[in-house]
Formats: sequence, structure tokens, C-alpha cells
Amino acid sequence: MKSLDKLILSGNIISGTIASSIGNLSRLEMLHLGDNNISGTITATIGDLASLESLEFHSNMLTGEIPDTIGSLSELRAMILNDNGIHGSIPVFMNKLVKLEYLDLGNNNLSGSIPSSLDQLLQLGETSRNMITLVCDNCSGTVYFRF
Repeated sequence: MKSLDKLILSGNIISGTIASSIGNLSRLEMLHLGDNNISGTITATIGDLASLESLEFHSNMLTGEIPDTIGSLSELRAMILNDNGIHGSIPVFMNKLVKLEYLDLGNNNLSGSIPSSLDQLLQLGETSRNMITLVCDNCSGTVYFRF
């Protein structure tokens, strides 16, 4: 299984938690587990997936904070975590995700300050492909996007 590069199990009514052993899939480029009944937290071993380009955990029952280890995913282009129960602040590591083109954190329980590093995301690559969706009723701060 270490040679697996795509794991797409979205929309299958899968329940349970994300096993920490997911971090052993070192060649994984796509991890799509959206639209299921997955609960618990996002395991910190996600940060071991050095080749990961697309992370989709939307529409589940995930809780906890977004692990800082995601900041080490230098190939990440899409992170879609909307419609969960994720709480805490928006991670400041976002500026490390230099290839990120699509970010959706909407409809979670995020709070705190919006990191100023978030405005750097739209400065990267071709801006017409970049998208940020952020619904954060308990957040404060200003993000400046330059076009």
C-alpha cells in the first residue's frame, strides 16, 4: 500500500476516525474522504504525507484543531475542510503552503485572529485559479488581497 497515490472514498457513508497510520502512505497525492460520517480529529501524521497535493475532508463530523503538521505539506494545492466542527484559530502556517490554490475552511467553529499570512496566498502563481472560502463568525482581523 505504500505505493498508493490516490485514496478517494468521498460520499460512502464511512464512519469512524482517521487512523494515524494514514501517515505511512508516503506517496499519497490525493486524500479525499469528504461527505462521510468521519469523526474525531485530523491526525497529526497527515503532515508525513510529503507528496500530498489535495486534501478533502469536507462534510464530516471532524472536531479539534487543524494540526500544525499540515504546514509541512509543501506540495499541497487544495485543502477543503468545510462543513465540520473544527475549532480553534486559523493556523498561521498557511504562508508555508506556497502552492496552495484552493482553501475552504467555511462552516466550522473557527475563532480568533485571521493570520496576516493569509493575504499572501493570492499572491502566488496565477491568481485567477486561486480561491479562499472562509466563514468565521468569531474571527477578527483584516486580510488584504493585491491584484
